[in-house]
Amino acid sequence: MTSVPLHGERRFVFALPKGRLGETLDKRLAGTGLGPIPSKENPRALTFPTGDPRVLAVWLKGRDLIRYVSRGAATFGVVGSDALGECDDDVLELADLGFGRCTLCLAGPKGMRLDELLATPHLRLATKFSRACAAWLDRMGITAELVPIESSVEIAPRLGLAHAIVDLVQSGDTLRDNDLEVLATIGDVSARLVMNRGAYLTDREALRAIAARIVEACRTSSQTAHPKP
Repeated sequence: MTSVPLHGERRFVFALPKGRLGETLDKRLAGTGLGPIPSKENPRALTFPTGDPRVLAVWLKGRDLIRYVSRGAATFGVVGSDALGECDDDVLELADLGFGRCTLCLAGPKGMRLDELLATPHLRLATKFSRACAAWLDRMGITAELVPIESSVEIAPRLGLAHAIVDLVQSGDTLRDNDLEVLATIGDVSARLVMNRGAYLTDREALRAIAARIVEACRTSSQTAHPKP
């Protein structure tokens, strides 16, 4: 599937991520003609026109967004590299957009050293990033049981579900508020522009031009937010 029979001439579907990543992206798309235009007549609408008559926008959550793009229901989208790493769905990754940066970290109870944690018999780690965590454990030669969990992972050590957690860390405030601290950094995370492989082959020139507008908008905004000294 490389195009959609929706809304007349709009043949590309742009999947934007819900949450803070999407809020940042929405601001950076201002002036590009690719941002979603909310409907005053239908506030519950789930699809949105953009300023580009070829592009229809939709908000989706990370792993669902990848599935929509991989199967051609969406032509392209923006998603965190953390979600990409946890999925089997095949998408074409075109660019690191340079925002949404954070780290995937191993965090344990405040005051505990990494060697103390790793000496724990039958070590249990709570995380929703099982693949990235398993790959890091394998590289480090560490044996641990992974406890899959989707939310409120920070309370897992306090309630005895796990000895430590593997989660995304941006400011570190949530860890501190739950008496946890970073013991090791597993990897870096940022927003990525992805496309459906078939669509990119079929509409290569048009999609390359759209991708260039998105990348330029994100990089210009990043430079404005962090001007060089």
